[in-house]
Amino acid sequence: MLKIICIFCFTVLLAGCSIGNTTSADEVTKKVTPDQIVTEDPNHTQPQYIDERDYEGDELGIVKAMNLYIKAVYEKDNSLYDSVVTEPMTRATEMNDFKKYVISIHKLDFSIKPYPTPPKDVKPVVIEYTGQILGDENTIEDKQLFLFRFEEGIWKLNGISDHLNW
Repeated sequence: MLKIICIFCFTVLLAGCSIGNTTSADEVTKKVTPDQIVTEDPNHTQPQYIDERDYEGDELGIVKAMNLYIKAVYEKDNSLYDSVVTEPMTRATEMNDFKKYVISIHKLDFSIKPYPTPPKDVKPVVIEYTGQILGDENTIEDKQLFLFRFEEGIWKLNGISDHLNW
């Protein structure tokens, strides 16, 4: 009789613990990437993220950082923004109003050699993109130099410039 009571209590305990759990094991192990996240906002165009399957090595790490940067700016997520940029750029977070954001990337040039030359641990990438400014229906075509640094085990955005020669 004691065994039956113990089994009954254990079953009730298990059932109680699983009532609040609405996610399956498959859902927990899925890795969410920016292109799987949809944020509805009728006031501006959704960004298209860079297809990470086309890259490997350092380039893949930089593309992942760029996708997270695009997502952070589009969603005005200061916490995500701070996690994907280096310390000098986090200081600008309080002033960042996230008005200009990237809609789509047309070209990534990893072979660029800007002048003046950035430090050895910084990777320059020229990115051609279509962007939009909040409150403006028009899109803009732009080309800027993005600088990335490997920090804390991941690539992070270190700076953006359109004033260097390349």
